[in-house]
Amino acid sequence: MTTRFSPITIRLDEDLSRLLITLQNYVFPYQGSGLAIVIDRDDKVVGVVTDADIRRFLSSHRRMPEKIEEVIKKDFLVVKEEDNTDPWIQIASQLEVRGWKSYLPVRFVPVTRFGKLFGLIDLEEHQNEISMLRDQICIIGMGYVGLTLALAIESHGRKVIGIDNNEVLIKALKQGSSHIYEPGIDNLLNVAVKRNLRLLSHVEEISRNEGFRCSFILCLPTPLDNVDDSINTKFMWEAIYKIKDCIQRGDSLVMRSTVPVGFGRRVIAYLESELGWKVGDDFHYISAPERTVEGDAISEISRLPQLIGAATKECLDYGTLILKDTCPILVPVSNIETAELCKITSNAYRDYTFAFANHMALVSQEHSIDIDELIHASNFGYPRSTIPSPSPGVGGPCLSKDPYLLKTSFDSKSQLSPIVWARRLNQIMPTRIVEFLENKIEKLSAKEVLVIGIAFKGKPAVKDLRNSTSLEILSELRPKVKRAHVFDAICDLSSLLDQGVSVIESDVDLNSIEIDPDVILILNNHELNAKSVDAILSKSQKENVYIFDPWRTVNPLSRFVSTKVKQINYINMSTLKEFRL
Repeated sequence: MTTRFSPITIRLDEDLSRLLITLQNYVFPYQGSGLAIVIDRDDKVVGVVTDADIRRFLSSHRRMPEKIEEVIKKDFLVVKEEDNTDPWIQIASQLEVRGWKSYLPVRFVPVTRFGKLFGLIDLEEHQNEISMLRDQICIIGMGYVGLTLALAIESHGRKVIGIDNNEVLIKALKQGSSHIYEPGIDNLLNVAVKRNLRLLSHVEEISRNEGFRCSFILCLPTPLDNVDDSINTKFMWEAIYKIKDCIQRGDSLVMRSTVPVGFGRRVIAYLESELGWKVGDDFHYISAPERTVEGDAISEISRLPQLIGAATKECLDYGTLILKDTCPILVPVSNIETAELCKITSNAYRDYTFAFANHMALVSQEHSIDIDELIHASNFGYPRSTIPSPSPGVGGPCLSKDPYLLKTSFDSKSQLSPIVWARRLNQIMPTRIVEFLENKIEKLSAKEVLVIGIAFKGKPAVKDLRNSTSLEILSELRPKVKRAHVFDAICDLSSLLDQGVSVIESDVDLNSIEIDPDVILILNNHELNAKSVDAILSKSQKENVYIFDPWRTVNPLSRFVSTKVKQINYINMSTLKEFRL
């Protein structure tokens, strides 16, 4: 037989010296294979021999083989061209029954036509196609991070399992009803559930087939302990203990949650000790921290560069394979700790800069300086000044927690850390804001107040009340006013009904309600807040109205103000300005 693959083919009855020469030949230009394809007298492929087969024989028998028959592998991966079946399906189905430790047990797979050599497939060039058929992604935690990642990965044709021990949540997701606010998420969820997304309540329910590997992606909360500001990793360890009981060789663990620096090494040490395995050989560990924004997470997963660090090069290669389609721009870093610290650094830096702006707002209050004017003038045309705008506080589940991860990772110097100082300043802002309003609003205790914007942020829009500074301000303000009403453009606020406030449902037309507040507080920057204020002012019967607008969302001289209103007292983060109408 004379073909372009002749240099790597050898007949079963040829000398061993010929085999050794064949193993040194090239498959493709500049690509040595260490592979020989063995054929019989009828030119039909009967097996393969690799360098590894020779080494194994030497190790076992302490001598060189005398015949090819002694080292031939007759149970080899092969694609049969006459089957008219997708070659990746053929390969995946054969791998299914074999099991492995490394990602691909061989590199080159012969293609035969009716038993004769027809071609050769380089599996390294087609790892993604094979992976999509034989691997499954198991995302543990169906909160904001986990659900959005699951939908993003599934949309690229991957098999995804979503797990959450909240059975009510899983039932709702199976029915296509999402508990989080993301543009178009319910449509994506409905399609995914009908296609490749399976939803389970327990890790133990995962069905494992021999030869199919599983990537466990941890998307669980690591909340802050309010007593000592330490990070609680209880939920993480509970999941790792369960994974340990069902993990198989070749599987991987991907840390998506934000964890203290060094946490990944502790997980690796635990699994190696419990299983007697070695990371990089028997299992993979990858750190790929989430860095998306609530309200636009699905878009950002496929648009923003994503960090990835790993325990070994093999782990990094496999982590890249998992994420490269979903996250087209990957930023590999040299180790796990760097990836862990990058995520914490980004959030701590943002919190720190916001604290600087908030500190300047407090300084401006003391001197009756308009903080908005101050920051605009400082930044305008001056590229070395990028001061952000101040806010009534910095909340949410990430920025309110992640700076304390630096305290955990650098405990001996924590008292000197300006980052911890900045976090604490942001924490006291709700209290300082209420004190500021008490000082600026005459007879506050006799006022009826409407609080607009309760979610922890408004842009991108979310329904998330976790660590909302709006709730902190409301809690401190409510005993100091005659009555408090609350409204959010999209949030369900029924949980506030037992807190002594009047809840206005998000679907209510504010033009039709009877409340007529003396004070309006705008506590997040949702794009509909300005319209809500216009609706209230257009029918107001008050001569004197106060508006606290730290986000600068409304025009105090709006044409929507009713003729009854004679004065708008417009308050930003540092000053009060009176507008006569």
